[in-house]
Amino acid sequence: MIYVLIFFYLRLLTRRMVTTSETWLILKGSAIALIINFALMSLLKQSDQYSRLIILMFFSLNLLLPIWIYYLKRRCLQHPLLREKVLLICDETACADSHQWLKADNPFGFDVAATVNINHYSPEGLESKVGQILEKQHFFATIIMLENTGMERMFHLMDQIQHKVKRILLVPRMTSLPMFNAEVFNSINQKGLIFFVRNNLLSDSDRAFKHVSDFILALLLTLTLSPFLFGLYAWVWLATAGKPIFKQKRIGQNGKLFKIYKFRTMRADAAEQLEKILAADSAAREEWERDRKLKNDPRITRVGQFLRRTSLDELPQLINVLRGQMSLVGPRPIIGEEIVDYGEYIDYYQQVRPGITGLWQVSGRNELSYAERVQLDVWYVRNWSLELDLIILTKTFVAVLLRKGSY
Repeated sequence: MIYVLIFFYLRLLTRRMVTTSETWLILKGSAIALIINFALMSLLKQSDQYSRLIILMFFSLNLLLPIWIYYLKRRCLQHPLLREKVLLICDETACADSHQWLKADNPFGFDVAATVNINHYSPEGLESKVGQILEKQHFFATIIMLENTGMERMFHLMDQIQHKVKRILLVPRMTSLPMFNAEVFNSINQKGLIFFVRNNLLSDSDRAFKHVSDFILALLLTLTLSPFLFGLYAWVWLATAGKPIFKQKRIGQNGKLFKIYKFRTMRADAAEQLEKILAADSAAREEWERDRKLKNDPRITRVGQFLRRTSLDELPQLINVLRGQMSLVGPRPIIGEEIVDYGEYIDYYQQVRPGITGLWQVSGRNELSYAERVQLDVWYVRNWSLELDLIILTKTFVAVLLRKGSY
């Protein structure tokens, strides 16, 4: 009953939410419910009548709720009775991206029943067009999604239609603002919103907790996986003529150089072979300059192909984490030549320790361009929090199991 009441208070039972926000609220609600349960047992002096082990097991199983809810939503929201029709108002760029966004992150169960491109109408014509559509058809909500249009136009548009619709979802393009660490307050005096943005990177306690948890988790993973790691080491050793570990200098936090460890996936003469490939193949040279990788790389061994598809080649980097050179989550470590590709954003990269996994890995990985990878790293640093690291770690396991974007 306590769990149900807490979930109801957090509105988990009454609204459709984005998966990441819902997951965090479920974990938060479960922890609060656990504390309240133990507090009530102590106050009512009934602790001897209940099994603490059963309560802890219930709490542990409850932490799996986000996974079950995610797959339950995917199944249930396919049913026509549970889907809702929405009106989408967007500019040229947002209209092109909206369907992909709704497909990739659509826990709401929305179907776009009508679309209005604001670039095709004058301000007066736009208001008239939206009014005509709203008169003819009922919508669960109206989504205003603008990317290349100013915020003033968005708010003006909302003012024009707010009295005609029950719900409005604003989806502004605000990647430069660290919204993940922002709290929003209503201000009557200002007649608007106040954004309180925290810089968690300057929180000594948060950074210390991240470093300690990185070390403990890396140590536990190393001890647990040690038989498996030795088996992989022997397999790669046989496949690479006694050279199973690849070492390379990478750029770390504050620009410090360190040696990264990986299971070798390429031939021993990979550097020489790359020069020959780029000199002979202009398409490969263009791909390398753009992405710093080759999709069909002839230098990769058969064992290496398996290790890359499963991301097992990254496991030796647990040693880098134990040595304090890397983190479990962060931007992927780069070589010196890649500093130019980061340009003015290199300072963001150097503010944190590079990670074994990161936002790039769970957002498409090699399917993304290098410029998109840089923007993901910048977004991660701006929005860094312990909660974000937990989400990325969870999504990493899914990405590895599905082998998304790895080659």
